[in-house]
Amino acid sequence: MKTYRTMVAWLTEGRPTALASVVSNNGAGPRKAGARLAVTRTGETAGSVGGGLLEAAVVRTARQCLADDASALLDYDLDGSDAAKNGMVCGGCARLFVESVRPHPNESALFENATNSLCNGNGCAAPFLVSAYRAMGQSRSRLGRLHLATEQVGGKLSQVRVYSRLGGVLARDAAEAAGLLAQPLGDAKLHLDPLAAAMEESAAAQEPRLAAIGDDGDVLLCITPLVRRKHVYIFGAGHVGREVAALAGRCDFEPHLVDDRPEFLTDSWLAEAPGAERAVTHLIGNWDGALSCLMPPEHSYMVIVTRGYRNDEAALDWSLRADAAYIGMIGSARKRELVYDALAQRGIPDDILADVSSPIGLPINADTPQEIAVAIVAELIARRAQATA
Repeated sequence: MKTYRTMVAWLTEGRPTALASVVSNNGAGPRKAGARLAVTRTGETAGSVGGGLLEAAVVRTARQCLADDASALLDYDLDGSDAAKNGMVCGGCARLFVESVRPHPNESALFENATNSLCNGNGCAAPFLVSAYRAMGQSRSRLGRLHLATEQVGGKLSQVRVYSRLGGVLARDAAEAAGLLAQPLGDAKLHLDPLAAAMEESAAAQEPRLAAIGDDGDVLLCITPLVRRKHVYIFGAGHVGREVAALAGRCDFEPHLVDDRPEFLTDSWLAEAPGAERAVTHLIGNWDGALSCLMPPEHSYMVIVTRGYRNDEAALDWSLRADAAYIGMIGSARKRELVYDALAQRGIPDDILADVSSPIGLPINADTPQEIAVAIVAELIARRAQATA
């Protein structure tokens, strides 16, 4: 998301930007499919596709694409002699799609919409950015770019809203969306079935896909799913809560801090953990009953680190009744026993309580608030990776 935000800022300033996306990665490459890097004409970058020799080659290609106002496919062999000579021995190969983006209001709006899709946990199930290019010799000239926001029914893409300079148009399915996307392609002989299939695959894998839809493969589409950030609700804005919010935000989560103490949700307090001040804050009246005002997106993560076991009990009781993908609670075995016993008396089954991660975090013998935050966020990252594996 930070890459898109930086791109929007650069485009608004009138600066052409190239966007490089990892579309496939076989073997032990440095970054998985979906990693992005934005590059300006002067070589400024935002994001990363792996660093080292690979990223240096991508930056060179991106700057050439900006000079030519074109796109390129870059295949990089991480087993090759050049890679080995420069110390890159991870192995495998990576394919990247590099495209130039003009500083035009339409382009800025599309990437701003994409950023909003990444932030918003509700609404459509599978938003995409789709870029269309036609082969022109060794390069590809841009034909159009659209932001597609879709809904899923029974595991299949159904309605597709197409955002373009023509405004929002509603298509009944992915195939019809492909037809709408083809409108700016002129009289090219197109095969639209590959787009619908690639969108289905992209949504399922949450990774970019390439689709050739013209005769002889002369029209290439890069389909990028906008995988939304997971929302993390952190109950307790004390020393540990602030550090978790700061680190989670830097690790592409959307942090929320919940507390009943207004002085713990002020900018001056949160600024002591750089990055925590960007968290969404929720001031509640009390822990018993006041949590009902929260409306987390489905499959959010819950981190319970309040200042006392009674507050933990209230937060855990509420979290277990929410549609949470992960719940973790800090504390000793004795505190966990007290909280679990109280919730069992309220009718919470033992098998539900068994799914709670408590004590929270990976077992790294963490001691300070910063170390505890590392253990907690590491566990969140592991859960997120399992969910998308």
